[in-house]
Amino acid sequence: MVEAQRPGICYSLKVTSIGDFAFRECKQLKLIVISDSVSIIGKGAFEGCIGLTSVVIPDSVTNIGDGAFAKCSGLTSVVIADSVTSIGYGAFGECSGLISIVIPESVTSIGEGAFYGCSGIISVVIPESVIDIGESVFHGCDRLEQVIAPARCYHLFPRVASLTEPSQSFVLK
Repeated sequence: MVEAQRPGICYSLKVTSIGDFAFRECKQLKLIVISDSVSIIGKGAFEGCIGLTSVVIPDSVTNIGDGAFAKCSGLTSVVIADSVTSIGYGAFGECSGLISIVIPESVTSIGEGAFYGCSGIISVVIPESVIDIGESVFHGCDRLEQVIAPARCYHLFPRVASLTEPSQSFVLK
């Protein structure tokens, strides 16, 4: 079920996937509750929903599509379920309100620019499970101070532009 709440209005739909650009640019969208029947959040599904402040992605979701939450500047909190295996290209790009992100152990792939321009992010945790990280994942994350990641992922860091800046510190497991 996806619930979209606006003052005095509540829409409720039972779905198995949230289609591409389904709620794109719904600037008044404040709250979404994603049902545990949803397995895929499509490309640009919530792109530009600037009123959205937090998202909880349920255990049923395996794939967060390209740009799914891009440009949601009001987004401050994201909880990614342990079932998610792939975070798409630019999935959270330009979500300037995000402060930290914990990527669950289930994730094996993080697409190019997934957190591009998230200027508020201070810390990131990358689990042992991640084997593929696209280019510029943290590009434009100007406040990024700490990345906690397994030592075996060290070879992936040069592909991520922001991680090579000397003013930033990183902890490797």
